[in-house]
Amino acid sequence: MHGLTILTGKSLRSIKHAGELAREHSPLKVVVISVFCIAWLWGLWALFYHSFRFLHTLGGAGFFLIPRLFALFFLGLSIMLMLSGAITSFSAIYQSRETRFLLSQPLTIREIMYYKFLESSLFSSWAFFFVIVPFIGAYASYRGLSFSVALWTISFSVPFVMLCSGMGMLITLCMVRWVPFGRKFWIVVIGGAALIVTKVVIVGMEVQYSLYSGPLMLGKIIPGLEFSSSPLLPSWWIAEGVMSFTREQWGRGVMLWMVMTSSMMMMCILVGKVGEVIFFPGYQRMIGNVRLRKNIKPVMFGGLERFIPTGPGDLCAFIMKDLRVFLRDPAQWSQFLIFFGLLGLYFSNIRSFGYDELGGEWRNLVAFLNLFSLSAVMSSLAARFTYPQLSMEGQSLWLVGLGPTTLSRVMMVKFFCAFLGLLVVGEALAVTSCVMLGLSSLVTWNCVVIVFCTALSLSGTATGLGAIFMELEVKPLAKIISGFGGTLNLVLGLLAVLLSVCPSAVIFHFSASGALGPDTLQRLLIYGNLWLIVVTTLLSVVPLMMGRKALMNRDF
Repeated sequence: MHGLTILTGKSLRSIKHAGELAREHSPLKVVVISVFCIAWLWGLWALFYHSFRFLHTLGGAGFFLIPRLFALFFLGLSIMLMLSGAITSFSAIYQSRETRFLLSQPLTIREIMYYKFLESSLFSSWAFFFVIVPFIGAYASYRGLSFSVALWTISFSVPFVMLCSGMGMLITLCMVRWVPFGRKFWIVVIGGAALIVTKVVIVGMEVQYSLYSGPLMLGKIIPGLEFSSSPLLPSWWIAEGVMSFTREQWGRGVMLWMVMTSSMMMMCILVGKVGEVIFFPGYQRMIGNVRLRKNIKPVMFGGLERFIPTGPGDLCAFIMKDLRVFLRDPAQWSQFLIFFGLLGLYFSNIRSFGYDELGGEWRNLVAFLNLFSLSAVMSSLAARFTYPQLSMEGQSLWLVGLGPTTLSRVMMVKFFCAFLGLLVVGEALAVTSCVMLGLSSLVTWNCVVIVFCTALSLSGTATGLGAIFMELEVKPLAKIISGFGGTLNLVLGLLAVLLSVCPSAVIFHFSASGALGPDTLQRLLIYGNLWLIVVTTLLSVVPLMMGRKALMNRDF
């Protein structure tokens, strides 16, 4: 294992140097990230703490629920950790140039597998500690426990995380080795996944929620509660182990920690043995399949022209180019599909949760919370896709100067494409949320107007700042987004969401609670719409004008 020691030392030195390079980042970026981390931890802690306080008011039901909710919480984390481990290990093993370099060195396959296992476990699980820490901290505050409960949680969390990441890595190794790459196979897989999701939705809609159900009905009210309490699951081991330490059952807690640690060590051995047998054949199969695909004629998406309106040739050409780049890159459209797909799945199943049967005040609250979450996703996608568009053109922008067009026209094409993309999907999801909640036409139309203005503000801000802080040097996408301009764009995007959604949410909340009359509501909505127009103009027109001026003054 001398090679593994060398590789681990190299990774530790890389982390140390990365920490030193962090000092070169802009102060704005450091401040924004620190504020968001603190706000995230505090918000989750407050949510979990008040949830425990609410369960305490239920008396015996709360005492019965908390241990099972612990197991359900860690079961959800284990599933997400396995998926994250599978995706991260695939990129760390099969899509990394380092793997090819390591295969040429005097290292065994087992040492490479152990190293990649540690690497993927670290990169796939560090964010989950931002969920585990506030959850356990809130429970410790609720029970009045000492700070040492955090040490118990960490002692359980490390083997738990590595165990789940190891399962994800095993899944990746087996899929690459034996799963076919053919189109028919993936059609069957996608069709089967769609059937499973449909079945889950139908079952969820058949669940009858009742506020007066007793403890015996909890398995029907909370899906997965009985399954998560199985003693054969690692999620139950960590939940029961932490609960045992809080109840001062030291022997039981140590026993469960030893079970978790021994299982983690067994997983390490299994990853090394399985990787030693099937990694290299799978790697050769992956490389051979990639080389084979290079001979396939690329898809030109010729049918897209019929959806592009007739207009100037230069604008249509840029629109077609951006559409083809978007559709040919799975990393782009898959993120777009996942984020909006999850929101669409939730919005279309609102009635299965019984939210449409709540009072008017609560339905308005849920509607604007949904609108805020939708706007936040739109903001993150605008920061991810729209802001770096001009910078990703790179040094080829000089070609624009040779053609019958200008950079300002290119910028406006980027703006309109981003605006239409966010508008169509955002409006569809907003209307779905309002219809499923059974809201009035006044609230629905107000949500439609807010989504329109939010899409306009986000697209204008991202495109304008992308032109102002355009970087012609060839850089990775992550560095472009994480720079000063990208950080400023993210802050202004979130500010646009807050300034657009919050005023109307407050107005309709007081109206639903009976604090505002019809005349007062109408007058406040007029003021709110004027405020929305001002905010949208400042965050869309002004950045676009500044971006156009920056492009005209730039020397290419």
